[in-house]
Amino acid sequence: MEFSNTYNGAVFFVDLLGIGALTQNKIVLDESDFIGWEHNFPFEKKNNQFLSAVLLTQFRQILVDIKTRFEKLDKDINVTQLSDCAFIWGESLETIMIFANNFMCEAIRKGIFCRGGLSYGEIIETTQEHVNLGRFIVGNAVTNAARAESIAKGCRINCDISFAKEFVRMPSFFYNKYYPRLVNPSYNYNDFSIYDEFRWYYFPDMDFKEKGYYEYLKLNDRIKLTKESGYANKKFSIS
Repeated sequence: MEFSNTYNGAVFFVDLLGIGALTQNKIVLDESDFIGWEHNFPFEKKNNQFLSAVLLTQFRQILVDIKTRFEKLDKDINVTQLSDCAFIWGESLETIMIFANNFMCEAIRKGIFCRGGLSYGEIIETTQEHVNLGRFIVGNAVTNAARAESIAKGCRINCDISFAKEFVRMPSFFYNKYYPRLVNPSYNYNDFSIYDEFRWYYFPDMDFKEKGYYEYLKLNDRIKLTKESGYANKKFSIS
């Protein structure tokens, strides 16, 4: 019986930052830390564990909402959440790239910090029918996406070299106009290495319109949107 399907595709691995420190009570909370959440998520108890549950609920809801929106557009998209992280994958690099962009934009608006990794390559996915248990995937693209996520600190998306190589194969108008701004070398000052960062924050809310569809966000607009974004607690570690 065939149990798996193998193909080349793109993978976005995303991790919700700060949950480990929060659940281990390494972060000291006070009343102000719950203000931004209690309107939509009434707390049974105001402590680290219940706030963690709220953050995970919000994380999951963003995944569900974007996946549903993409499916209505007949986009090939797969999502599996594993506690405070998730894998998103499919054959189309553009689809996964736009999902990653949309997810990070919405996460910031909702007040949660995440870090991700993007890659392209071999994906081996299960064909088992018990989808209520979640699906599993392995393969080089999966490993590389998870590895890329850990390259640098902060709320960002890091790219494996496979992502950049596949990006080159996209339509020339898209590559020439957007690659220099979307994917840019960044420096890791911990070990002085250089890595590619997918700068999702330069093009908020990317979609599937025809060419000329992504508007570059100017510096003043980025600063303004950052100040107006959802509740962001400075106490949370985003390392």
